[in-house]
Amino acid sequence: MKRSLFFYIVIVALLFFPSLLKAQVQLIPTTIVLDRSGVGTVMVVNTSDEPREISISTEFSYNVSDSLGFSVDAEDYSELETYDISENLLIYPPRFVLGGGERRDIRVQHRMGPGMPDGGYFSRFIVKAEPMAQDAVQEEDPETISVQLNYVFVQDIPLYHFYGDATTGIEIRNMTLVEPEDDPDSFILVFDMDKKGNAPYRGSVDIVIKDESGDVVVEENRQVGLFTDRKIGLRFNKEEFTAQETYTADFTFQTKRTSSSPQDLVQAPDVKYSNDFTLRE
Repeated sequence: MKRSLFFYIVIVALLFFPSLLKAQVQLIPTTIVLDRSGVGTVMVVNTSDEPREISISTEFSYNVSDSLGFSVDAEDYSELETYDISENLLIYPPRFVLGGGERRDIRVQHRMGPGMPDGGYFSRFIVKAEPMAQDAVQEEDPETISVQLNYVFVQDIPLYHFYGDATTGIEIRNMTLVEPEDDPDSFILVFDMDKKGNAPYRGSVDIVIKDESGDVVVEENRQVGLFTDRKIGLRFNKEEFTAQETYTADFTFQTKRTSSSPQDLVQAPDVKYSNDFTLRE
């Protein structure tokens, strides 16, 4: 007697792991910023040759930090739930079929209630792309098993609406040098920060580190983001540094990003910070 066992395997390829599988949809832009009236557009592009069923949803979430200043998901989102717009977004169309190589504009609108406070509202914009039923890959052995593979691709990007007098900023409490025992080839400069204003801080930091002779050892720019008070960790490779030598680090935190126009960022004064540090043997 023939035995046939069917497995339905769903593999989710997240935007964060593009090397896992070839991307099936592209979103333009990769960060959605609604205009002052709460309206915006995002383009969905099917980069495959086959039609895809597209469905769109939203979810309220944001990052906090661990003890070393690296981003982790918050365990509880109640602190900023006032700025949650995930349930107040009109998305059209929320579900559709996109042919191979086709693209479509999606309209997004924030339904603003009367007396809504000023500030930076946000959510996550989640796009799921599934192959049509007839496109599922099937491998069959009549005497043993049949395997049906259905690849589901999910992309998750941020969405913001800066309403009214949206303000932001940061205040640096202190900076701490950490040399992690589990990673002896690196060190981390950890900033303890307060986030100011009523909107997320989205910017970058210019970093210049000089040795005792005044020679520049590190000069670079990194993105920085804060939704709430948190730590920010900047990791560096020890190869470029010498133990027991004192280095001077200068930082300029600014609401600028090479990937974003100034109109998409809530502006705040630059914050400059300088400190010396010495690596142990």
